[in-house]
Amino acid sequence: MGRPPKISPDQIISAARGLIQEHGTQLLSVDALATSLGVKAPSLYKHFPNKAAILRAVEDSLFLELGDVLSEAMATTKGDRIAAGCNAYRQFAKDHQRLYPLLFTSRPDDEEAIRVRLTAAQPLIKEFSAFGETAALKKARVITAFVHGFVSMELSGAFHLGDGVEQAFEEGVDQLSKTLTSPER
Repeated sequence: MGRPPKISPDQIISAARGLIQEHGTQLLSVDALATSLGVKAPSLYKHFPNKAAILRAVEDSLFLELGDVLSEAMATTKGDRIAAGCNAYRQFAKDHQRLYPLLFTSRPDDEEAIRVRLTAAQPLIKEFSAFGETAALKKARVITAFVHGFVSMELSGAFHLGDGVEQAFEEGVDQLSKTLTSPER
């Protein structure tokens, strides 16, 4: 009978997330990850074939966490659920500054990637479900594009024209929420 594994896939993903959040994706290596877990690199290959597979697993974990964050924020608010989701998304990105860019890497759209992304988007899609499935997905994409673009610019320090970033975000979310929930749309 073989020895039980010293580490699990979840432990590897968690350690990879920690290293990326601390040092960035560029400094993540299989050797550094193994060292942080107290094992040798071949132990990781029992669970993941290569670094790219580890990064895909980290990406999936981020999408699922983001979906949970959106779901909780939108379910517990007494106000505008879309605004609550947008604010939660923005805070998630700020809390995961070095991990956040992994959400929009050029990963092939395999069945698992599609399933995970759809799970993460479900709170927004559900919010627009009264408009029909196709329209709900389109509206969720508009919200995601706005928040992602805004947050990406914010995290990269691209807003150099003075104060008012908070107000600009709030205004953008308010306008999108009003437009996308309008019965005429």
